[in-house]
Amino acid sequence: AEWSGAVVAGAFLVGVLFSHSFVEIIPTAKMGVSGDDTAVALLPSQRLYAIGRGDLVVDAVSLGGLAAVGIFAFALFPIRATMGDPFGLYAHIKPFMAVLLVCICVIVLNGERTRGRLIRALVLFVLSGLIGLFVLRFQVPYIVTNSLFGNVYGWGESSFLLPVFSGFFAIPAIMLSEGGKRIEPTGSGRRERGENRGPVIRPLVRGLVPSILVGWIPGITNAYATALSFSIRHRGPRHMLDSYGYLITYSAVNIGGALNALLALSTIDRSRNGTLEAIAGFLSSDSTGWPTLPEPPFCLLVLLLAACIASVIGSAFCIFVGRRLLAGSGRGPGKRTRYSVILFLLCLVLWSSGPVGYAVLFPCILLGCWAIVSGSPRIHLMGFLLLPVIAYFLE
Repeated sequence: AEWSGAVVAGAFLVGVLFSHSFVEIIPTAKMGVSGDDTAVALLPSQRLYAIGRGDLVVDAVSLGGLAAVGIFAFALFPIRATMGDPFGLYAHIKPFMAVLLVCICVIVLNGERTRGRLIRALVLFVLSGLIGLFVLRFQVPYIVTNSLFGNVYGWGESSFLLPVFSGFFAIPAIMLSEGGKRIEPTGSGRRERGENRGPVIRPLVRGLVPSILVGWIPGITNAYATALSFSIRHRGPRHMLDSYGYLITYSAVNIGGALNALLALSTIDRSRNGTLEAIAGFLSSDSTGWPTLPEPPFCLLVLLLAACIASVIGSAFCIFVGRRLLAGSGRGPGKRTRYSVILFLLCLVLWSSGPVGYAVLFPCILLGCWAIVSGSPRIHLMGFLLLPVIAYFLE
């Protein structure tokens, strides 16, 4: 066991991943812009912000995330023993992974309360899944870019994830946001003494199993796992206490999923997010692998320590900054800000994936806008990832 530049770099990336998982809720609530992992938190966070209770947003996210760190730190060895040797649960479910993913998708789709909403959700899922097959499975944009421009855009097929997720989540939200409209709080904006914030244990427990799915099952994102935990009840956040509990579950899944992904990288040598994919690129499986109990590798312990420290710092920063930025009334992003962000994203797409990236971006924008206008949860656009993964395991 020894320190090295690669281990320090891995710890730094893990620290960035976990601290960002806390603070990303602030722009989501403030500006109404979400990514693929914050899509389910957009509505409850903005509801609380709109009534002047931005403090509840950051408190819920901090509470859920720190509780997940504590729970999964103690559950490290049991989960490792269950999923890896000696019980080997992951090896047993791997042949049935496609069936498991289909069942998860059916449960989330069935969470829509009416037939019309279910049909719209299914259309979003299928269309986004077809785009996923086009981009990820058959890699048509990457092949066309290489044939037209050679190695000018040498970022690989993963560079087309940027136009897809910008089109699904970021740009439609910015385009359709009520720029500059003042949000007048309907509440006091402060926590009252003896205020009932609703149950805490139940939302935390609700996020435990979805957290494990995020870390171990491919194609399941934090947002999709959170949606899964509430789809079983056919109920989303309807009032303040619901929104508070929903954000606790979201944060617990977010942080717990990242911790389980670290454990999965060490146990089965599989990366479940982009940060861990980058870490696996310069840290060998010999240094991160955990072949036998009860001796965890030194590298894994360092990464877990970095995750815990970053979670504490990220939580404190989220509360300190979030309570100030989300306090009282505010305005949505003005036209100048919105247009600047859209222009920046368009330039970023051109830089990363070339002109072909626009051919991917604009259909995704149309699909994302239709989801917002029709009132359908954009979480169903994650068919983009799930359908290609299901197709892979069906082979």
